[in-house]
Amino acid sequence: MPLITRTLYILFFATGIEVCASYQSYRSTDTVLSFFMRHVIADMAYFNRYLFFTSDTYKILALSSPLYMLGRAVDKPIHNYFYDKKKHRNIHTIAPVFEYAVDPLMGVSITTLILLQFLSGDAHTKKVSEVFFSALPFLWLYKDAIKLIPCKAALRPKNQYFFACKEYYGGFPSGHMWEAVFMAYLFAAELGINYAIPLGAFATLVAVQSVAINRHTASQVIAGAAMGIVFGVAAQKVVHRALHNTTSCGIILNKSGNITFTVEKKF
Repeated sequence: MPLITRTLYILFFATGIEVCASYQSYRSTDTVLSFFMRHVIADMAYFNRYLFFTSDTYKILALSSPLYMLGRAVDKPIHNYFYDKKKHRNIHTIAPVFEYAVDPLMGVSITTLILLQFLSGDAHTKKVSEVFFSALPFLWLYKDAIKLIPCKAALRPKNQYFFACKEYYGGFPSGHMWEAVFMAYLFAAELGINYAIPLGAFATLVAVQSVAINRHTASQVIAGAAMGIVFGVAAQKVVHRALHNTTSCGIILNKSGNITFTVEKKF
């Protein structure tokens, strides 16, 4: 599926889920469009604002750079341990049950965390889930955009599933690690140890599996983890803003079809 088509599909799907998930707070004086404009677009806009226009993003990237450079230095010896160049075979790999479990577990984890906005009765948990889902389309969009850059750092390691004489790009950063760390950071930081342990364990499994089956180099996994933390921090700020902000404003479309500017104050 082309990148633009996939991104538009995800955005429209996210919009529908967001509106339905928050329907209990949808007031009779609103239209679906006005609710969407005031809440869903606001979360997406603030997420991107915090992602690109706060110093925390660049601090995290700067602090992770030495670890990434260390990963680049050890990429080759690590790859040589898990790959037999002469036989063009993966070696010393993990058990097949772990190798093939990551993709299904990733889907189950993302779906479960999204469904919390329907299933949870806790306002904090619901908001974390909503913001997580609002940020996912941008994770996939930015990840795919970065992966289109054909640089040396993006070369995937040789493995038995690729042609030995061909080079494959798209490895930088590890998308699975990006998603796993994003989930683990956001839900652990906001909701505590009950989420930290399982999601942290899953992120560790993703890291080990990615390197052990030669899906990614160690440096690509580190880069994915750094981006996951960046996204987690930005999403956490959106959650805090939504839960603690006492004043909100927006442009809505009321039932009569008129565009109205609103200001709300929470007491």
